[in-house]
Amino acid sequence: MSMIEELNLQRIDYEEMLINYFTILLISLHRIALQKPRKKNLQNMNDMEQAAQYFRMHYNKPISIEDYAVSHNMSISWFIQNFRQYANTTPAQYVQSLRLTNAKMLLETTNYNITEIANLVGYENPLYFSRFFRKQCGMSPSQFRKQLVLNAENCPK
Repeated sequence: MSMIEELNLQRIDYEEMLINYFTILLISLHRIALQKPRKKNLQNMNDMEQAAQYFRMHYNKPISIEDYAVSHNMSISWFIQNFRQYANTTPAQYVQSLRLTNAKMLLETTNYNITEIANLVGYENPLYFSRFFRKQCGMSPSQFRKQLVLNAENCPK
């Protein structure tokens, strides 16, 4: 309304006032666009938290994102979109991240071999696990473990 009033009255420096009002409008719109989902999506966020909790509890078993979505009466694309909004990652990437984090922890704290660790974190194929690990970490699981040992040996006691 202030912009319309300035335009209608055309007082001194009205152009600059319009530019300022327009700038304020753009900043306000930008802030709104950057806000996270609010209460209208509260149920969606609860659903996504339950999904994340399910993934955290079952990351080491075969997980089908499609089956999860369908079993919870959600379309697959809707579920993936809302999970991405919730966790800033897709459900599949979330599960892979859980598996990788736990694999690193097992490499660091146990003497299990690579095949055992692959199985423990949900990979049936140890070769696939090793390739995935190398792609994500820049080194194989064996190299990762050796690096941990070298770092521990080089630390002053």
